Amino acid sequence: MTSQPFPYDVAVSFLAQDEALALQLADFFEGRLRIFVYSRAQEQIAGTDGEATFNDVFGNQARVVVVLYRDGWGQSRWTRIEETAIRNRGHEHGYDFCLFIPLDAKQTVPLWFPKNRVWIGLTRFGIESAAAVIGARVQEQGGEPSQETLEDRAARTARAVGFAKRREQYMESMQGAQAANAAATFLLDAIMNSLPTLQAAAPDLRISVRDPRQYRRIEPGLHLIADCNGPSLLLNWRPGMYSNRLAGAVLEASIWEHGPVMPGQQTFRGLVEGEEPSPIATLNFGPDLDPSGDAVWATRGTRDQRTFSSKVAADYILNWWLRTIEKQTRNQ
Repeated sequence: MTSQPFPYDVAVSFLAQDEALALQLADFFEGRLRIFVYSRAQEQIAGTDGEATFNDVFGNQARVVVVLYRDGWGQSRWTRIEETAIRNRGHEHGYDFCLFIPLDAKQTVPLWFPKNRVWIGLTRFGIESAAAVIGARVQEQGGEPSQETLEDRAARTARAVGFAKRREQYMESMQGAQAANAAATFLLDAIMNSLPTLQAAAPDLRISVRDPRQYRRIEPGLHLIADCNGPSLLLNWRPGMYSNRLAGAVLEASIWEHGPVMPGQQTFRGLVEGEEPSPIATLNFGPDLDPSGDAVWATRGTRDQRTFSSKVAADYILNWWLRTIEKQTRNQ
């Protein structure tokens, strides 16, 4: 590494499902630090070799690297590149430049990373405390983050208030309802299109879609069933009571040991007489809006609140289904 100024004060590495948190951090430092978050750096990335660009940013161009860490980080395409860059840089210069922030309920970090460079406190102390820790790390590494002025705070508050109003209008609008329906269709299509790849990779699972056209014909929601040599997956999108608002809208993913019960149907196959059929696991997502104006999915009924794009939500649901199949197999 040269002694020339760093193009970025901070580069944030994260899984796609934690993009909203990364953007919150970037907004907190707006005008005070130069922060690299890939979704806000499209102009710099466009037309470049993505692998080389990410490697250079995390290996050389950022004074401090912040990793929003949870299980799976380092395994996706881009975080794998970022992990390699971080480890190579750490091997040459030590890990003082890097800060890991665990996000899972069981707060862990990779075995190779020094424990004294971990900050465990986001859930308890919040985003502002995390920002303070990051700012202190930038100072340790020779940076000079400017203090947030009253004007800076007012501008940040105005952005938050403006987004809250846009989100409220979105949730109560025909536009929001239409965008959520489109997002639900995209998500179900993404899952259906991924199943042949999974079947080719694991033929013993015998993965299939039960009448893939069916979910387009059932009203008022969309439905999809994925069967396999194990528990089945049911996706059920319910858009809510009104066509021009999102109140009560929910996307439910459920896993059924004896085959799913479709809305309006009942089946007692494989069950004790009189026993009501029920899923062995469920995930609920509500339609939402992110600060960039995109339709997203937010987890409902969990302590770990996350938002997902439709594609990331599809991958997350499929991973959850496969993990459940594996767990059921081990317990048999």
